[in-house]
Amino acid sequence: MSFIVRGKTNLKYLAIVATVALLTGGGIFLYKQYLSEDAEDYQPLQQNEKNSSGYTIKESSGIKTVENTKEGLSMNIPADWQETPVSSNQIDFFSPEALEQTGIGEIKQGCKLTNFISDGKTDVKNLQNKFDSENQENQPISYKSEIIRVSGAEALKITVEEVPGIAIAVEAPVNEKLYIFIMYPGSQNIEKCTNAFNDFLETVSIGKLSNQEQTAAIKIYSEMFENSIDPNIETEKHRAVYEKTAKVVDFPVFYPQGIINGYKLKSIESNREMTFETKGTFTAVYERDNSRIKAFEGVGDIGMVNSLDYVDIANQEAGKKAWLWEQGGKIGISLYYGPDVNYFLIGENTDREDLIQFAKTFAPLK
Repeated sequence: MSFIVRGKTNLKYLAIVATVALLTGGGIFLYKQYLSEDAEDYQPLQQNEKNSSGYTIKESSGIKTVENTKEGLSMNIPADWQETPVSSNQIDFFSPEALEQTGIGEIKQGCKLTNFISDGKTDVKNLQNKFDSENQENQPISYKSEIIRVSGAEALKITVEEVPGIAIAVEAPVNEKLYIFIMYPGSQNIEKCTNAFNDFLETVSIGKLSNQEQTAAIKIYSEMFENSIDPNIETEKHRAVYEKTAKVVDFPVFYPQGIINGYKLKSIESNREMTFETKGTFTAVYERDNSRIKAFEGVGDIGMVNSLDYVDIANQEAGKKAWLWEQGGKIGISLYYGPDVNYFLIGENTDREDLIQFAKTFAPLK
């Protein structure tokens, strides 16, 4: 089962509607991307000059770092993706195999990623309410809106489904500006482009603050352990890490307690954006040889996944049943998934039974 389910229609042209800018005067401008099912006029993308906009691009170690210093934005894209500056506040990126439809802009194959920045003072709840009210009658178009976090700030994520593809838009209102990111996947590349979009959002940095402002606005506890902590032997040291984390985030912290099959705690990263009165998030990484399990707690989006099963973890605190899923060759398990805070594990080079046994050890910090 997938979060994103595509339907069928006989309509020749379909409007994908996403809230892509403008907030001047307090209203939302609805950007419409038209998709054609039978258009055959496609061409390879042509690269524009890098210096034709307010964006600068630096390449190092297989990554392109894209910055717009005037707008306080930094983000990373893969080195083999092609950039096409549009204006001082808009830039498009295309995966190597991308083919764009002439005159319309729809992607026939590959991935197209757009960044757009506009002025306007708003907040995420206002964006979500206006989007829902404007688009509740746009059927049979199917969409989902949810609140996520980008660069520590709340953002509105909108997934719009329609043949022959989908569009995913993320809007982050920060410092009286609206930072917009939209992914257009080719109809045969939806999972690949969705995963690439999720990875991209992790690299986005918005609205650089001074060191003093950062200290006041963000609570952080982050530590990489040179000698990994063995929870079965160093019980108190292991617990102390989560006690420090609990002082950062604003939700009940769960952590593995008991025998966890040789996995050791390698790192912990927690933060909470105080300016936006958020609950915060944290990620703990456990390793055993070449296997890794990441424990995530807080407000987060697992993206597009395939459902595998519901499993009994016999844990009354975390919930008796847990949801098992897979994503891009990784296996995951959600202990609890709700509007306020989520608890899930992601295993890399980890088998199903190991992950389930790990989940069974989770209990609240008391």
